[in-house]
Amino acid sequence: MCLQNKVDQFVKNFRSPVINSFLVNFYLNCEQSNTIDQWISFAIAMGVGRIDLLFLGEPYLAHSSPRKYYKFAFDLFSEPNAYALKHLRLECCIVYNPTNCDFIPFKNLISLSLRKVEVDEMFIESLFPDCLLLEELYLVAIYKAFNNTMTDLKLMLGHCLNVTSLEYNGDGFYILNINAPGLKSIDFAISTIEDLNSFRLKMSRFKLVWGRLDKMSMAGNESSQTRMSSTR
Repeated sequence: MCLQNKVDQFVKNFRSPVINSFLVNFYLNCEQSNTIDQWISFAIAMGVGRIDLLFLGEPYLAHSSPRKYYKFAFDLFSEPNAYALKHLRLECCIVYNPTNCDFIPFKNLISLSLRKVEVDEMFIESLFPDCLLLEELYLVAIYKAFNNTMTDLKLMLGHCLNVTSLEYNGDGFYILNINAPGLKSIDFAISTIEDLNSFRLKMSRFKLVWGRLDKMSMAGNESSQTRMSSTR
């Protein structure tokens, strides 16, 4: 593949002692896993602060199958320089919680963005206990595999002590619990009238708890679109 060759050549010829950010915005999948792992390993070794792996790539959106997604390799984050990574953005990947590792991969993350990513519940459940520094979380079209089928993720966000910004866009309203005393901005996408009504009810209670909330917005389809905001 021409792109792979160009990136490989860049990696081999790169002479700077550090990389600030590493971005891949192209359609890649599990067939290129070894190459992707090599790129990530290179970026981490160079003390990268931001990684964006956007494997969607127009016009492949309609033809991108989760069965062919690249599976994110957590073992790459055992490298000493992994502590420098503060911002991670993933599109069209598989992210499962590592089961056999004696380190916390994302403990220094400040922002995490996942779009069209397949996860397991253990990853979400361990996200906040492990990522104590996380301030910004963006979850768009996140789902989990169950009995070889894709189901919506029931999101339990407990003890999000440092999170100030939260965006969630999914099919159905599955926010069960949020404990984020520092939350200032929240943005949900609501797909049905039923979910919209449920959202209004829950938000009326949440606003009493989140006294510091600066912005709260939600958007749905044409029949249910609305917007709410709150300022201190």
